[in-house]
Amino acid sequence: MKYIVASILILLSVGSRAQTSLDLSGYSKKGEAKISLKENLLTATWPTGHNESGKLVLDLSKDKPLFKSIQMHDKEIASGLDPAFILTIGKRDLISQNGWNIFFDKVPLKPHESYTVNFEKDSASVRSE
Repeated sequence: MKYIVASILILLSVGSRAQTSLDLSGYSKKGEAKISLKENLLTATWPTGHNESGKLVLDLSKDKPLFKSIQMHDKEIASGLDPAFILTIGKRDLISQNGWNIFFDKVPLKPHESYTVNFEKDSASVRSE
């Protein structure tokens, strides 16, 4: 049986608002995945088979971890998680060895810079696929 899974995309932006806006225009209520928003908690539930379900609770509050709870079969897998992202910008060597062994390019030895990526939770979008 094919299930429709709701993809949740947290849109990144610079500004902040008191209430997080939620775009449900791409969400289909006809599917088996269900979405609800209560205060700043965005909850997605979906069937995982044999009368069991998965549940993802995202906290869209500004100063709280994004992943409030991740559950499967009524058991909590993780809670209170905040994702961290690092963006590394550098160069690759496509000239030596005529580019055929780019897989073996020693990228960590090349000049590069790393940056932490910051985001503020001010909007969310839910899309059914």
